[in-house]
Amino acid sequence: NNGMNFREQDWDRLKKIAEGNPDEQKIGAFGVGFYSVFSVCEEPFVSSGNSGMAFYWQGDQLYVRHGPIKNSDSTWTTFLMDMRNPSKLPNLDEFCRFLKTSLGFTTNLRQILVYFNENELLNISKEIIGHPRSIKINSNINRESPEKFFKLESVNIHNVKFEIITTPRTVLYRNHERKRASVCFQIASGNLKVQIQRKFSSEMERLTKKKPPSKTTIQAILPKYSRSTDMKFDVFKDLLPYPEQGNIFIGFRTHQTTSYSLNFAARVIPTVERESIDFSEKTLSVYNTEMLCYIGALCRVLYEDEMNQILQLYQHKSGDNQLMLEECSVCILNHFTFAQSTPDVKVGNIIESQFYRCCSSQLSILSTHG
Repeated sequence: NNGMNFREQDWDRLKKIAEGNPDEQKIGAFGVGFYSVFSVCEEPFVSSGNSGMAFYWQGDQLYVRHGPIKNSDSTWTTFLMDMRNPSKLPNLDEFCRFLKTSLGFTTNLRQILVYFNENELLNISKEIIGHPRSIKINSNINRESPEKFFKLESVNIHNVKFEIITTPRTVLYRNHERKRASVCFQIASGNLKVQIQRKFSSEMERLTKKKPPSKTTIQAILPKYSRSTDMKFDVFKDLLPYPEQGNIFIGFRTHQTTSYSLNFAARVIPTVERESIDFSEKTLSVYNTEMLCYIGALCRVLYEDEMNQILQLYQHKSGDNQLMLEECSVCILNHFTFAQSTPDVKVGNIIESQFYRCCSSQLSILSTHG
C-alpha cells in the first residue's frame, strides 16, 4: 500500500489486533482484519517507511518486535505472509469480482494490482472524473430522520470511471494478451449531521466501544442512465446489480440486500458475524433503524433529482430525444421499485416506508403528457 506510512499510533493498534479502530467515523467496522492473517500464516511481518514489526510464537504465546529496518523503498507499506500451507492460485474471475466490489465504496484506495510470479494478472482502477455535482434538495423533503438522530446537510454526486485489465492465466508466459473492460457510474453521497442525546450516546459507546460520530455519510452507486440496451454490465454485476437487488456495505459487502437494484454503504452496526444488521439489541436497533430511514430518504432525493433532469430535457424534446427520455425514465423507475429484502425483510420495509414518508409532494412520474 503506497498511502501514508504507519504512524506510532498505527503500530500500537496493529499489535493490539483485536481492539479495533478508535476513529468514531469507523463505527460498525470492528477491527479484526489483521487478526484474520493468522488463519493462513504463523509469523507475518509488516514494514512501513523505515520501521518494521514482526509477529512470532514461543509455545502458545504470540510476541511482537517493533523497530527500525533498512528499507530500500520506504514509500510502500508491505504485509509479508509466508503461508502455512501451499495454496492454489484462486479462480481469477472470482478473485477479480471480490476485489472490484471491495473497491466500489473506498475513499482513498483507487487502484489494485495483482501479480503472480512477477506477471501482472489484474489491474483494477477507479478514477473520479471532474468535480462533484451538488443536488438541490426539494423543500418538500424532511431533512431529519423520524427520531431526529440524523439531519441531511447536503447531497453530492461524483462521476466515476471503473476499469479492469486482466491477463488470462493461459497466456501468462506468452504474449500477455490482455482483456480490458470499463464502465462509468455515479457515486452519490448523502452527508448527515448526527445529533444524538448524551444518554443514548453513552449507551452506544458502552456497546460498541466508540462514541457515535458527529457526522456520517451514506453512499449509493448509481448507473449512468441511458438507453436500456446499455444496461448490461456483466463483469461489473456486483457493483451495478440491475435487475437484481443490491447489498448493504459496511466497508465490505454484507449478505443483507437493499430491496432495490442499488448498492448502499452506511455505517449501520452489524451483528457479531458482521453479515447482518443488529436489530436484537434495543439501543443499536434504534440507531440502525434511523440510519436505514435515511437510506430511504436519500433514495427519494436521488429519484427526484433524476426525474428533474428528465423534466429539464423533456421541455426541449424532439422525437428521438423523447423516446430516449422515456427509456431512461423506465430504467430509473426499475431501479427504485422495491422488492422484499433478504435475509431480513425489515430492512427493505424501513427503507421503502421512509422513501414515501419523507416527502410531502407526490412522486414524480414521466407520462405521455409530460
